[in-house]
Amino acid sequence: MSRQKSSQRLQEIQNMLDAYAQEANQWAHFSKHDSAINAQTFVQILVLGWLKKKDGSLNELAHAARDLGLRVTGSALHERMGQAAVVLLAGVLKRTLEVLQKPCPLPLEVLKKFSGIYITDSTQIALPKQMVSIF
Repeated sequence: MSRQKSSQRLQEIQNMLDAYAQEANQWAHFSKHDSAINAQTFVQILVLGWLKKKDGSLNELAHAARDLGLRVTGSALHERMGQAAVVLLAGVLKRTLEVLQKPCPLPLEVLKKFSGIYITDSTQIALPKQMVSIF
């Protein structure tokens, strides 16, 4: 992927996360005022930081936040971790899944070329016990 397309895709992801975080914050009540770590920046820091390094520590996430033009500390992120953060992130995930699961119709003519289509999915994802009641 070219640098320009990559940069454009990153901007699209940031815009999506921003919009979904604003929606989820209306009922998650993660942030009530404008601060360095509001709902939108919190979601972007975590999602984009963990996309960069899947097992990044809070300090590494704080360092990744600099790419977003934010100066925060790992301890500041830790202070925001709580029930409201869980509800916020669950709301963003729910909205993202709703958008991604919209049907993408395939013209019937394309399918007529094949004698059969076999789909196999062996994906297994276990939820942590604490999240079973939420999902």
